[in-house]
Amino acid sequence: MSLLLQNRSIGDIAVVACAGRIIEGPDATALDSYVKELLPVQPHVLLDFRAVPFIDSAGIGILVRLLTRARAAHGDLKLCAVSSHIRDVLRSTKLHTILKAYDTEVDAIAAFCAPRDSAEAPASLDIDIVCVDPSLDVLAYLRELLRQAGYGVTTTTNVADARILIRATRPKVVLAGLEMCALLTSEVSDHCRAVELPADFSTEDAGEAARQVLVQVGAAI
Repeated sequence: MSLLLQNRSIGDIAVVACAGRIIEGPDATALDSYVKELLPVQPHVLLDFRAVPFIDSAGIGILVRLLTRARAAHGDLKLCAVSSHIRDVLRSTKLHTILKAYDTEVDAIAAFCAPRDSAEAPASLDIDIVCVDPSLDVLAYLRELLRQAGYGVTTTTNVADARILIRATRPKVVLAGLEMCALLTSEVSDHCRAVELPADFSTEDAGEAARQVLVQVGAAI
């Protein structure tokens, strides 16, 4: 069976689910092309290997080259849910020091947000606020509004991915509408406060809506 690839975004990270063997030929080439197309827009890439039983030397070479490309684009590439066999291959070749593999999506996403341990390390994602809203237009406005105000921001359209982001990034604020705030109550802890997005945010005067959000977020932080 050919390698199947499916991408979804969790905040600013492209999570690529891989299913099948990654071997020299069309499969390795497909992975290379797929990730290279993502990098100009999403340079932070997480490869989910839970359905990858085998990778050959050519496949490992592809991963190393993609890692180099991701870092050149000011991002990074990580792996998660790697089989014990592939983990052993990475260890035996000592590539586990650069191709970082994590047990879960949450662990890997948290690593993307961890402070750099050296000047040579790739830039990390510094997240203060997680915004959750079903509208991509609202999220685009919130993301740029809050970034211009100096905050580190990531966004998502759904509660499931919001839970992952909150656990991984430990933000100071979760900004969402009333219903989504209620669904995320269990994720909000002492280090994180929920700020409710006004129900009429998308239809209110843009300037006034922005002012209200900045005041609420500033008070919460």
